[in-house]
Amino acid sequence: MNNLFLSMLSMSLTASYSILAVLLVRFLLQKAPKKYSYLLWSVVAFRLCCPVSFLSAVSLFRLKLPGISPSFSAGSGGMSPPAGFSAVLPNFVSPQIWLIPGTALWLTGAAALAAYGLISYIRLAGKLRMAVRLKDNVFQSEYVQSPFILGLANPKIYIPYHLDSQTLHYVLLHENYHIKRCDHILKTAAYLLLALHWFNPLCWLAFHLFCKDMEMSCDEHVLDQEEHISSGYSDALLSFALRRRFPSPSPLAFGETDIKKRILHILSWKPPRSAVVLLSTALCLAAVFVCAAN
Repeated sequence: MNNLFLSMLSMSLTASYSILAVLLVRFLLQKAPKKYSYLLWSVVAFRLCCPVSFLSAVSLFRLKLPGISPSFSAGSGGMSPPAGFSAVLPNFVSPQIWLIPGTALWLTGAAALAAYGLISYIRLAGKLRMAVRLKDNVFQSEYVQSPFILGLANPKIYIPYHLDSQTLHYVLLHENYHIKRCDHILKTAAYLLLALHWFNPLCWLAFHLFCKDMEMSCDEHVLDQEEHISSGYSDALLSFALRRRFPSPSPLAFGETDIKKRILHILSWKPPRSAVVLLSTALCLAAVFVCAAN
């Protein structure tokens, strides 16, 4: 178990540098569609959960980064172990004074965060047992203030009562795209990674921005489907913000979050030019490769 804790620390360190790199690239992509920023978080997830990677002469970890060894020993198939802590751990691990309590603290925090997610999910699902089916996988409930998706294998869309037809149309475009893209599964996986790396503040920032980019990229998809709907769509989001008195009822149920920034983004959104799409794609792919490689 102690070795698992050390491996987790190593992955968290390399992921931290990847998060900082993603933040820089994300800043450069401010004017680009949010789907590119959303894609960038995949390399962070890779670093947080995968203890090995491929070797490349072009890598973020070729730089002289604190706590990162500049040389890695390649295993079979050209794979190498985590880059993090290989240079600094020997100075701290030899007494092993902190290792056992550190492992216990890590497990306690991870279990607490996982339990919070599970319990809040079960409580919310219990409140929604009396929800009324509107059509297909769409349900209405008095407990719902703002639309959200709940469930993994059979995700359901929950909405408030008495939505007008136009607002309902926008909601279903948005939420069904979440389901088509498997965002309900990706967010659950991201939350589990956050539970494992709860001690790393950069992981909390990454989770927040990941959810933000997820929602904004879905907003852009809705705007792509029809012309001249930014005003009506932003009005729909604003109406949900005014309804809701509490934040999202579960970290695994997601819906209308960060309304103010999303409305500003919607009102200023324009279809990207071909050159922007090409440059954004190239920059994203390059960033993912550089951060993934040892």
